[in-house]
Amino acid sequence: MQNQDTIDFSSPIKDYKPGDILKCRILEKNNGGYALSLPDNDLRDAFLPTSVKLREGDELDVLFVFTDGKRIFCSYSDEEFKRRVELKASQDQTAS
Repeated sequence: MQNQDTIDFSSPIKDYKPGDILKCRILEKNNGGYALSLPDNDLRDAFLPTSVKLREGDELDVLFVFTDGKRIFCSYSDEEFKRRVELKASQDQTAS
């Protein structure tokens, strides 16, 4: 019996579920938040709505919230939120 290769027809685009944690990179500031690059060379648009000042190029953990078919919307993960609060508190103490 010959060894048959199987062909994988599954989509290379990952289907995220609400609550999935994604390691993203901040691309640029947009109105109301930041554009993000998704992991694994996923080319879809992603957005993190926030008024917090972030730096382009930084990586952060975000939660997948939903997609409207055009863009993926994210939120801070619990760990990332705690880290940002601690960072802000230490900056405020330094400024005082």
